[in-house]
Parts: sequence; structure tokens; C-alpha cells
Amino acid sequence: MKRLKDIITWRLSLIEAALFLSFARFVVVFLPFKVWTALFNDIVEETDVGTLPQGDDYIALRKPRRLAGAVSRVAPLLPFQAVCLPQAMALYWMMRWRGYHGMKISYGTRISSQQEFQAHAWLTLDDTVLIGWHDGTFSPIASLR
Repeated sequence: MKRLKDIITWRLSLIEAALFLSFARFVVVFLPFKVWTALFNDIVEETDVGTLPQGDDYIALRKPRRLAGAVSRVAPLLPFQAVCLPQAMALYWMMRWRGYHGMKISYGTRISSQQEFQAHAWLTLDDTVLIGWHDGTFSPIASLR
């Protein structure tokens, strides 16, 4: 019975992720930056990248990691590009809905080896990257809480 409950919960998380990703994509494409950033608490200057979980933190982050997994699993299946920013936004809203706090969406930039400007977004919870992990080569410039 527990297995069936887990399967149903997972599938509902996938549907929820698809809905939030669709909303996030709509917001990013059709609303000005100043309007959609109002959906978050604050814009603050970013100073750290965040870390991956260690030891007991991994157990405490089981549910947030499952939600991040649902977002990552659904994103490539949608009929539009749901890249790092909509994924981070969708996970942020899914976690807020469940009462989590202390999350932030960070923005970073870098110049690639081909001298191209690149931007990236990732979501952290208490300095643990949940979605949008990268190798630390992006310089954080701002975050949304």
C-alpha cells in the first residue's frame, strides 16, 4: 500500500511540476522582469554559490530533492524550452506551497572558453543547490528570495 501511495505521489508531483514550469515559462516570456520578480520576496546581491549536501543534510533534504527530481524529469518533455530559470522558479513555488523557507534563486554569469557570455540560474535551500547545479564557474550576481 505504501508503494502505491509513493507512486501516486510521484505522478502527482510530475503533473504539478509541469503546471508550475508552464506558468514560470509564461511569466519569463511575457512579463517584464520588474513585474515577475515581485512574485518573490526580495532581490539581494549574491555572494556565495551554495554547496551540495553532506551527511544528515541529505536525509533532511529528501522531499525537496524529490520535488527537484520531478521538475528535472518533466522539463525536457514539455513542448517549450524549460531551461534553468523556469526550473528554479517552478521548484521555488512548489516548495513554498509546501511551507519551505530559506530558498533562493541565484543568477550567475560567465564568459565561456569561446568568449561567449553565458547566464545560469539555480535554486538553493540553506546553501544546498537543489536544481541548476554547476561547477562553480558562474559568478553569482543576484538572487531572489
